[in-house]
Amino acid sequence: MQQVLLDFKEPTISDRDWVTELTSYANFNNSEYSFGSTYMWRRYINKRITRYKDFFLARACLRQCAYLFPAGKGDVREAIELLRADAEENDQPLRFYSVTPEIRRQLDELYPGQFEYEDCRYAYDYVYESSDLISLSGRKYHGKRNHISRFDQDNPNWTYEDIDHHNLCDCWDMFEEWLQEDKNGSSSYDDEMLALRDTLDYFDELGMQGGLLRVGGKVIAFTIGEPLTDDCFDLHFEKAFSAIQGAYPKINQVFAQKRLSGYRYINREEDMGIEGLRRAKLSYQPAFLVEKSYAVWKDEE
Repeated sequence: MQQVLLDFKEPTISDRDWVTELTSYANFNNSEYSFGSTYMWRRYINKRITRYKDFFLARACLRQCAYLFPAGKGDVREAIELLRADAEENDQPLRFYSVTPEIRRQLDELYPGQFEYEDCRYAYDYVYESSDLISLSGRKYHGKRNHISRFDQDNPNWTYEDIDHHNLCDCWDMFEEWLQEDKNGSSSYDDEMLALRDTLDYFDELGMQGGLLRVGGKVIAFTIGEPLTDDCFDLHFEKAFSAIQGAYPKINQVFAQKRLSGYRYINREEDMGIEGLRRAKLSYQPAFLVEKSYAVWKDEE
């Protein structure tokens, strides 16, 4: 086979249609394969993408360069060999990130004993039954229902709105205030600011959906995401003022009730190794976690 050089480039909004088509063939319930994540975090992880035949290929370079497992249809081994050649061109071993158990099985079948794996607990996605987040029924959600009842009591004039071009700016204003009040304007949130700015600027073009809560006309919480697969919705952002008791569980439940009943699953993405965030996501009793690891090509002996 003639050597093919992969032409990786920074993702643009115009790439959404073909990326979404190819990832739909793979149907991975893994937030790394959403186009929104690919686009909004392109700066932070130096993400580059390309198409090879009917495969979506992606490379990210944060500390080291690594690739997403090819998503699409066709000869996946051929696509992997091209990624391996690209890695060698950059004087690095072939690395895959966001490797799920399903992907690991494929790698082990194609290349028995050739990859070493490193678990990435901080990157696991938390996936919930939408019916659970909508109803919050049963003893396991007793605490959530209490927080929501307190919110309703304290804020009887709350209102909900779908996010659209009329209120995008209100979400941004709320986020800036959230940064100041909840995080003291920490510069560590610069990357998240850029990601959210891209999301709001290209909300419709990215196929985003969202909802917000107002109290006294002021936005106090919002959430934004996009369809990941036919039966799973991926939530990218969930923001609320922590000083308002019950604001987080309230926006979570109301948005699920209003917009997500047609999906079986809701993916609320990873906890990034933040202990408080991990406790919060576990407290919603996920249906399952999308386990992820690194796969690294072993050195030739």
